[in-house]
Amino acid sequence: MAEYYIYNDRFYKSTENAVSFSDHSLKYGDGLFETMKVEYFVVVLRQYHFERLYSGLKLMGIKVPSSFTPEYIEAKLRELLDRNEHTKIVRVRLSIFRNAPDMFEVNNSFNYIIQTFALEQYDELNDKGLSLGVYKDWRKPYDIFSNLKTNSHLPYFMAAQFATNHKLSDSVILNTYGHVCDTAIANIFIIKDNIISTPSLEDGCIAGVMRRHVIQKLNIHYTVNEKSITPRELWEADEVFLTNTIRGIRWAEKFEGKKYKCEEIPRIWERVFY
Repeated sequence: MAEYYIYNDRFYKSTENAVSFSDHSLKYGDGLFETMKVEYFVVVLRQYHFERLYSGLKLMGIKVPSSFTPEYIEAKLRELLDRNEHTKIVRVRLSIFRNAPDMFEVNNSFNYIIQTFALEQYDELNDKGLSLGVYKDWRKPYDIFSNLKTNSHLPYFMAAQFATNHKLSDSVILNTYGHVCDTAIANIFIIKDNIISTPSLEDGCIAGVMRRHVIQKLNIHYTVNEKSITPRELWEADEVFLTNTIRGIRWAEKFEGKKYKCEEIPRIWERVFY
């Protein structure tokens, strides 16, 4: 565990609680977060992360001063990395949320938290394939906030709990139309007859940074479709892989009794990361 975190420019020990009961994140889940990977003090896919962050803040009407730039955030992050002696591979969580006494008050002040956690280096494709199942207790709607990583993340947390309780690696989340959306912690891709498909943003999936990077890289060598995917299409796929910022690409072996191959995914992994 990290020794320190930053809350509104100040360092606090991990054992200290600096969050106020009036913070909207605590009361209403009002805010955004970014999970970033830092390798030797460099934010991986930096541009994509900050584009998503600032577009999300604008959409939610959370106003930050012009001085709160990516460069400013990175400078504070560097201070925290030094303080925690995190010099290699690190997971960073940046949370930004409103500070107001109640729901109806217009308040332009905001709070932010930066946390860092040391990581192992994931520089190879996983040897053991993931096992997946459908989380059936919730269907994700599509609206203007669906693609954001908001602090109102309870359904994704419950999907992760479902996976743990059923001894699965991850849970597949469906939208209100019954189409595949994403998983508790990742975006999902399928391969069928050498065509790669992933749920479109219009199906409500999180606009994953690694998802965006993978699509950009793979469009050079493959046909990549962003489209609606049914659970049946997922089940009938030849190969399946998940993407997120921290782990990159991981292949899935099992889903609802189906067993997948892992033949093209190693080549995909190499083309994305080399």
